[in-house]
Amino acid sequence: MLSRRQFVWTSLAVAAAPSLLPRRALAFAPRRQFAEVPLVSTKLRDNVWSITERGGNSMLITTKEGAILVDTKISAAAQLLADEAKKVGGAAPKWVINTHHHFDHTGGNFAFDDAAEIIAHKNLNPRMQANLDNMFKPALATQINALRTAGKTKEADQMAAWADKLTVDDIKADKEFDDKLEVEHGGVKIVLHHFGNGHTDNDVVIHLPEQNVMHMGDLFFNHMHPFIDRGAGATTVGWRAGVRKAMELCDDKTIVVPGHGLMSDKRGLPAQIEYFEQLQTIVGQAIKDGKSKEAIGKIEPEEFKGFGLEQLREQALTNMYEELTAGMN
Repeated sequence: MLSRRQFVWTSLAVAAAPSLLPRRALAFAPRRQFAEVPLVSTKLRDNVWSITERGGNSMLITTKEGAILVDTKISAAAQLLADEAKKVGGAAPKWVINTHHHFDHTGGNFAFDDAAEIIAHKNLNPRMQANLDNMFKPALATQINALRTAGKTKEADQMAAWADKLTVDDIKADKEFDDKLEVEHGGVKIVLHHFGNGHTDNDVVIHLPEQNVMHMGDLFFNHMHPFIDRGAGATTVGWRAGVRKAMELCDDKTIVVPGHGLMSDKRGLPAQIEYFEQLQTIVGQAIKDGKSKEAIGKIEPEEFKGFGLEQLREQALTNMYEELTAGMN
């Protein structure tokens, strides 16, 4: 079986040469061009860093026994993320935590296999085969085609051979948990919480009680339209409940890392709840007015003017429609 480390260091030449990637190359976010965006590391506390851009927000915790990495971004950024994590942490991470299964948070999992144990909620692994088929391999195919277009036939053939051998074992979690898991690495206590279905059925909130830092994963899109993955068990009712439970773990000095968007604190979390309450009111009224799902998807609410990820506005509206009308027919 192809190891993740062998794969990333040997075959992801395209990630190191992003100009080879065409615009709109990544299937999961066709309106974003990640390939030309550098990673940005920012110290949050003495031993806690955020690593932003090119996928969901990652977090690195350094300890005397090794580093812990939260989320591995997109596959094309895997080599850059591994380099950045090593630069900040002094060595390759020994543990990786996935906040959920989406490709922009797990895309680089294969890069850390030899040195790290990957930890996730128990519902993540059953979804990783679909990730492999629908996200990982199409993204790699795009990279292979880019190499061929650039005249790098040998490299393309080599990458294609390795991509063909990539299996779900190269990207799935090694350790699973159910509702809560407390671990301690290098003197740092980490508490992982699963508050039920929200953004997906495998969302994990990472709490560092002593550092007073919390990573929310995609339960928190900071001033952005969220992706409501109903196919993966998303429910905005459960999402709001999960955010409320996370807020109970925060105080006024807690640093809150969102899955997407700028760093925040406890005061930013009620806005995520308010977003869904406003969305429910808007869509609920449109349903009462007899509007179709398609018409509701075209609404441009004044309440959400200026929100990021505008391309997700329509799916947020239509997914709320589906949630509100489920079981009515």
